[in-house]
Amino acid sequence: MSISPISAARLSQSVLAASNSVPLRQTLRTLQNSLTLGDLNGAQTALNASQSLNQNLEVASGKSASSSSQPSTDLTALGSALSAGDLSPAQSAFATVKNDLKNSNCRR
Repeated sequence: MSISPISAARLSQSVLAASNSVPLRQTLRTLQNSLTLGDLNGAQTALNASQSLNQNLEVASGKSASSSSQPSTDLTALGSALSAGDLSPAQSAFATVKNDLKNSNCRR
């Protein structure tokens, strides 16, 4: 399974726009925990769940995202690393995504 650039863009925008979404935060926490434990399947499942939550948030908000944003690019890298079964690059990509989100939330 892989994450498409458009899905990554939508996910990143929804995370930024709806950072108070409890289910999305829980899913991202599950993703982080899975990566910490080296559970690539669990991480992929959490990433897929994030995409589903994102679709629901996007429909509710009526917003779409750009596939060229930095968080989108970094989420795509995360999805690619998970698809390839590469734990270390996936952990690094997730750390970058977290940093992107932290920096974006600080600018609000």
